[in-house]
Amino acid sequence: MAILSGGFTYFGNYLKDKYGFDYVYANELEIENGKLTGNYIGDIVDGKRKADRTASSMCTVPITLVS
Repeated sequence: MAILSGGFTYFGNYLKDKYGFDYVYANELEIENGKLTGNYIGDIVDGKRKADRTASSMCTVPITLVS
């Protein structure tokens, strides 16, 4: 299971560890010398990026349908 969020990896990783998720895909804040720089790393995770990631994951992650 994965968390896809427009939030930040800092919070997503907390939830991942607490609830046993396998993966977090979110925005990563830039930290230098233990301080936030006000910048981010990589592309902004928005609705389109989450949809793209979900679609690409469906090709590589086994999914079990439950009725």
